[in-house]
Amino acid sequence: MSVPGPDKPGTGADLLREAAERLRAKANEAQHKRPWCPEYTWAAVRHVQRNVEVECADHGDDPDAECFSFDMYDGHYVAMMHPPVALALADWLDLAEQALRPWEAAGHELTRTDERAVAVARAVLREGES
Repeated sequence: MSVPGPDKPGTGADLLREAAERLRAKANEAQHKRPWCPEYTWAAVRHVQRNVEVECADHGDDPDAECFSFDMYDGHYVAMMHPPVALALADWLDLAEQALRPWEAAGHELTRTDERAVAVARAVLREGES
């Protein structure tokens, strides 16, 4: 059964493979220069926060400007989702894709586990976001 998405047609297995590949690529890019550590992550988040605050300040009084800010809790979350977490998630999506591909090819409906994996893949791929 095909699982069309809001942004791309394709099977659930295709979505899982694409999400795993994207996670793996981004995780490998993120950790290739130095070991991952919470202190470095928090410093990077603070740097992004300062840039966002400067960019929002540049919007002046524009009521339609989309501004946001990071706080300590956002930084802790970003630090928790470090590259090894993304790599483990990519490995799980790979396994789910390997199990789902023949199941879909046989014309079976997605199981709840498959639906959850597809939902994770769509979130990773940011499908449905404007």
